Amino acid sequence: MRPDVTEVDLYSVRELPDAAPLTPDGDWYGVLCDPATGLSYRATQELIGSIISNYLGSGVVIPDRVYRIGVSLPSGVTVSGNTINDPYLDGKVFGIHRRGVELMVKGVEWQNDVPGGGIELLQEGDEFIDGDIITAQFQPQITPYISTPDAISRYSNGVQLISNNTTLTASTYRKLLVITTGSEIILGSDYPENVLCAILQNSVGNKQSTITAPTGQSIAFNGGAVQSIWLGKNERIELIRAGATWYIVNDSMGYDRVGHIVPGRLAGANQIIAQGQTILRADYPRLVDYLTRLNTAYAGTVLNAADWASNKTQWGWGDGSTTIQVPDLRGYFPRWIDLGANVDVDRYTAGTGSKPGSKQGMQIQSHSHAAGANSNQKFIKRDSVNRNQGIGVNNVSGNSREYLEDTTQTTGGNETRPINAGELPLIYV
Repeated sequence: MRPDVTEVDLYSVRELPDAAPLTPDGDWYGVLCDPATGLSYRATQELIGSIISNYLGSGVVIPDRVYRIGVSLPSGVTVSGNTINDPYLDGKVFGIHRRGVELMVKGVEWQNDVPGGGIELLQEGDEFIDGDIITAQFQPQITPYISTPDAISRYSNGVQLISNNTTLTASTYRKLLVITTGSEIILGSDYPENVLCAILQNSVGNKQSTITAPTGQSIAFNGGAVQSIWLGKNERIELIRAGATWYIVNDSMGYDRVGHIVPGRLAGANQIIAQGQTILRADYPRLVDYLTRLNTAYAGTVLNAADWASNKTQWGWGDGSTTIQVPDLRGYFPRWIDLGANVDVDRYTAGTGSKPGSKQGMQIQSHSHAAGANSNQKFIKRDSVNRNQGIGVNNVSGNSREYLEDTTQTTGGNETRPINAGELPLIYV
């Protein structure tokens, strides 16, 4: 017994009860020994799990390496007297077979204490000669870390429901994190590297959640580094931390759809009807990000509240701090923006040719109608009474006559439109 151990309870494995009826929980401890000092310590399940996840090795079987002296040698190998110099052997554990001798005894017949890697014969006068066949047979090599993709661990600690703003700690590591409301998750700064962090948004409404990297760390996204990203309803993300960077290995995020307008007959997940309503920024943080990018690309597209009141087909900044205003697209047809093509002349000359969402009123194109068989003829309207009174004014002494008409009769409805089917204007948020 080591002198620094003062008390210990010893049991034979056979004396211990079966563990089948037991269910370890977070209060259970295991025993760890520090190999540098020989001291043992009690450890929580989380700590033991962290060690297993980060340091459990993976085995690799290495094929035999054969040296045919004077005939053929692996690339980079040289032979001099009683020594084979081979950098490939450096740091590996192996045994030596020699044809005619079979397994050679390490430390007596050979040793591998050759600078840079190699094999040295130890018996006096023993040297490698032409015709010798030497085979190095390797033991499985154990790496200190599990290599990718095996490093992406399975969930080993259950499911964690999150309904409030949460900073991840050891008790939430290696769990499937399910967000049930719009919340913020701050990733743990010491979250084990090479271990999957999986998050699912499963809120009742369309409220979005924020995933934030800890101070001094960032999330690799869209070719850059960001501090936060956002999840919408039924979306998920899986990340792995490497140093100060979190990398997304899998996701179903709807960033590319945000702001897109589609027709439909029922609003789905992450969709709202574009009907001029005011919504909270806190509920839709990535929509605020979208409006910022939209207004940068097309300056003046997102309007202040006063301007939006008379241009509701565009986005509005709301009160400037807590709300935003959704376009009101009820009853409107979409049209491609002119962008300087000078096809939509009215929009272009009005200075709104490059602004998505800019509104236009109804209009019919200027045109003329022919009066008769050719454009030089005019219509003569004949009344059904007193046709023999000649051409004159419409009413002379109460008599109706034939007369010239300067306008046509009114026809049509409230607007000019093609045949159509009504749909809801749905915007992805």
